[in-house]
Amino acid sequence: MYCLSCNTETRRESLEPGLMAEQCPTCQGTWLALEDYRRWLAQVPRQAAADEAAGAEMIEETSPRALRCPDCEQLLQKYRVAGHLKFRLDQCGACRKVWLDGEEWPALRAQGLTHSLLHILSDRGQREVRETESRERLDASWRARLGDADYAEAQRVRAWLSGHPQRALLLAYLQATEPVLG
Repeated sequence: MYCLSCNTETRRESLEPGLMAEQCPTCQGTWLALEDYRRWLAQVPRQAAADEAAGAEMIEETSPRALRCPDCEQLLQKYRVAGHLKFRLDQCGACRKVWLDGEEWPALRAQGLTHSLLHILSDRGQREVRETESRERLDASWRARLGDADYAEAQRVRAWLSGHPQRALLLAYLQATEPVLG
């Protein structure tokens, strides 16, 4: 097989102990069969999330164009990993294989996500990424409208109210134009 990024012949190598994949010796791109990944998951106990490595969030997608599966020629689907990560994973749905650009597996490892690949590639995982990004955009909008200091104070009050036993009464009081006597 030849690398999807630089067209160099790949070699079957160990991505992690017990996890074999086709890897490019030039750009470190990896063609990973999900069948091999599932076997590896079953053998390896889930490790604690790794500490974030410096710069792991900063990698950019190196294959923004649509890629074709080297096995069946179908277009690979792109999957967002997380809103704060600026790269996408490419998967062939027919062959059940994933293309990882050279820095993507190390970035997944740095974020503690190597055991979450199947979730990332699922409809539910993609929905969660979109929902998180939507919440982050909404928070950024409120921060821009309120300013940093007022936004931080509103967040503090929100957190205080969220578990308060008289939350409804306090909200009614805050919304009343005239003081409410209780």
